[in-house]
Amino acid sequence: MSSLDAPPIVDDPQPLDLVFRAVDGGVNRACRGADANDNSQSYFQVFTVTGLQDCKNRCQETTGCVGIEFINTRCEVWTRRAGIEASFELANYQCLQALAFHPVDGGSDRACRGASITDNSPDYYVVFPETSLADCKDRCAQTEVCVGMEYSDGRCEEWTRSGGILASAAVVGFQCFQLSSPSRQELLAEIAASTWEVVGGGVDRECRGADWDDDSPGYFSVAHASSLARCQERCLELTICKGVEYRIGYCELWTRPEGIGATAQRSGAVCLRRPSDTSAPSSGSGVPRTKYVVHYMPWFLGIRTPGVYDHWCVGNSYYKSYLGLYDQNQREVVGQQLDLMKSSGIDGLWIDYQLTSWDSVVDMIVDELEARGMGVAIVVDNAVNNNIFIEAQAKLVQWVGRSHNGIPVIPVFNDVEINFQPLPFEAYYMTRREVPLPEWANGTYPWITADLQWLEEHYKNDHSLSSFAIGAAYRGFRDCYSNRVLHVPFLQMLEPSLLVTSKYQPEFVQVLTWNDYSEGTMIEPSWLRTHGSCHEPCSDAYSVCPTNFDCFSGLETRDCDKPYGSEFGPTDPACTSAYNKSAYSELDTLKQHITLERSGLLNSIFHTGLFTPSASAEGLGWYSRGHQSEPKNLPKPDFVMK
Repeated sequence: MSSLDAPPIVDDPQPLDLVFRAVDGGVNRACRGADANDNSQSYFQVFTVTGLQDCKNRCQETTGCVGIEFINTRCEVWTRRAGIEASFELANYQCLQALAFHPVDGGSDRACRGASITDNSPDYYVVFPETSLADCKDRCAQTEVCVGMEYSDGRCEEWTRSGGILASAAVVGFQCFQLSSPSRQELLAEIAASTWEVVGGGVDRECRGADWDDDSPGYFSVAHASSLARCQERCLELTICKGVEYRIGYCELWTRPEGIGATAQRSGAVCLRRPSDTSAPSSGSGVPRTKYVVHYMPWFLGIRTPGVYDHWCVGNSYYKSYLGLYDQNQREVVGQQLDLMKSSGIDGLWIDYQLTSWDSVVDMIVDELEARGMGVAIVVDNAVNNNIFIEAQAKLVQWVGRSHNGIPVIPVFNDVEINFQPLPFEAYYMTRREVPLPEWANGTYPWITADLQWLEEHYKNDHSLSSFAIGAAYRGFRDCYSNRVLHVPFLQMLEPSLLVTSKYQPEFVQVLTWNDYSEGTMIEPSWLRTHGSCHEPCSDAYSVCPTNFDCFSGLETRDCDKPYGSEFGPTDPACTSAYNKSAYSELDTLKQHITLERSGLLNSIFHTGLFTPSASAEGLGWYSRGHQSEPKNLPKPDFVMK
């Protein structure tokens, strides 16, 4: 059951007498949820009744009832937490909303007020003589626009303020009551508990930019939040957030640089300005806390050492590193990489750890990181060893680094066959979002995907560790395996994925990856190998030296973001590009983005539909190292080799 489906939270100790009001006229209307097409069966219970009054009685007897739909002998008792927000034209149906009188601040010795205890404009109410509190309530119940009443010694104020009664003042002998639905009462109670400024003076107002018609989707991000307080917490986690728009179960985080300048009418909504936000256009709320880390592969280990696993020779790639076929056993190689990362704004490494035979090189990498003040986490990866957690316990205890609130973070690149063994202290175990969440995991992180909507949904989710979320930024995917294709290649994803990430400012952004050359995800400076060339130092390990013609994914997808055959120069001839490219271009893009974000100058506009996800990459769990594609015959392009 979702937060919108659940019955509302009602603080009243006993059932209240309900007042039923027509929704959109009531007659020939069927009840609906968020819109005219929203009619989930989870929203209501169906009863057979003798008439309309019997249907109303069923609502009175049902905890959390927000309204009824009635036709003949069929009665729907609605319990949707957010209430009945719409209706649908349907002959002979009736849709009625259930309201009740709720005491404001206890009710007794309280006089009604608008947005604050001093807000008592005579425009908010009409005065009538009534002999009792019950008669005053009856008058309000029969008036369509009445939102509550105040009664004192024969004097009845019928309140019609559009923003509702949000406050009261202590006045002996007065009584104040709101007339509202359970969902509205819940919203009003949350607003009353908040210290944030209510923009527009009350409820039924949604946020806007410069004026009531200024509602660009680039001004806000939608986040999942079960309450107004949680919506506000998520805003506080985002340093660029200026305020929130909230409806029951719905949260918009407003990041418009100039702040929230206006509101517009919307039933059931409230717009709140973050306390630190002022009218000054340049108002800010601190430096973004996001840490950028790179996913680092330590598997290039001894290209000229017989019997030692080395990925340059075992794998293949379309690309060549600026360092050539390097050996990570060499401290100066690792040092050169780390210096380049640090100068680019990268905070640390998340080291992909698959084999205990890599321990000595990981030891050295960790030492070099500590010498530079950079962070480290170990990504436990069971790609080749399901018992890696068990066999590497002592080393994992030694290496764990970057933490959240003082607790180590252990990313896990897992599948369902991993044999988990917890470390001997509290840690946060974060697994890939594509894989079903194990019972022992605390949360998830996203992997490379062409579906930006799926990526953004990860950020929208209300993560179990409060403010703790892990994001992802990546150039794309173009694998080069001899016998399989993990996914149809997709590229040019670095800037789009960075923009979506900065929209939500997770605690960590994992840059995927620094140096996975076989899958073409490396952000390390590199260029395209010329067609038909091979890694000559590895040629002795093969009967035929592998080239990019041996990549199962083929050459149909061209990488036009890399120079062809050298550190700087033209792209692949098939790209027909007139511009030269640099091996450092993508790392420079990342560096510029981090610099702008940390300076507070990154005021990007995010428009709905700006990026179109790749249809071939939609859906969960496409990434699987064990996936074997059906054999195919890839045509070898007619290149003239020189």
